[in-house]
Amino acid sequence: MNPTILYLTDFSKCAEHALQFLIPMAKLLEARVMVVHGIGSPAKSMTEKTPLNIFEELEAAKKGVSINLEKVTKVLNDQEVVNSSEIVQGMVSQALADYAVELKPDLILMGTVGNHALDNKLMGSLAYKMIKASTSPVMVIPINTQYQQLEHLTYATNFLPGDFKNLQFLLKLVKDETSTVDIVHVTPTEGLNPGQEQQLDALKTRIAESEFKAEVSFTLLSHQKVMEGLMAFIEDKQPQVLALASPKRNFWDRLINKSLTKKMIDRANVPMLVFTSFA
Repeated sequence: MNPTILYLTDFSKCAEHALQFLIPMAKLLEARVMVVHGIGSPAKSMTEKTPLNIFEELEAAKKGVSINLEKVTKVLNDQEVVNSSEIVQGMVSQALADYAVELKPDLILMGTVGNHALDNKLMGSLAYKMIKASTSPVMVIPINTQYQQLEHLTYATNFLPGDFKNLQFLLKLVKDETSTVDIVHVTPTEGLNPGQEQQLDALKTRIAESEFKAEVSFTLLSHQKVMEGLMAFIEDKQPQVLALASPKRNFWDRLINKSLTKKMIDRANVPMLVFTSFA
């Protein structure tokens, strides 16, 4: 069965921009794209409306959404990307997160506004909900990035069990064997503890024994502030994608902190691919 990419759209410019990443990735993965938009309840208090009023408003909203979905699917059809579309209804962020959990796509992709991507009112909160709720990788595309064939990627590791599996997925997206993947670990201490050294050696061994379609390098950075160290690395290396494995109550909860998020997006300006499953 071909993989599935769940593309979440609010029909904004940032969502439209994400199509330039979605289309080549769908082709690389030979994936089917599910285009999904969420609509909420009518704006005014439900107690002020009759059931007929509510029904009419929802039907009118669905009609408008269907027209926009047809425009998106036409773009995909013109690019010969297999796709289908669906409208989900409810509290938008939660309804879409529930839909993603049920669908279990191979990748979730969405656009964001860029400079304050995860502070965006709808798509930012949705990105956070997806990462919290779903076990699928989530890719967030800032509007101020341009797609090129992926040749240089960074994978930030905290030595989690799923690192090798995540790297295998990541390497499906790269251009060819001339591509590079920088694996980086930022630690506030000097060096690694024995357990981390053992995990790093195991990861290096698995990579060496595998036929990876890229040149892989390892970097260990010591920095009192892990996020600042990672941002400095990104500024230096200028990867086309930053990938990371994110425990839901650890790394990502720190990353979602508003001030750190703004600093990271403003300075890094890079699409992020977040893995949340570590099996």
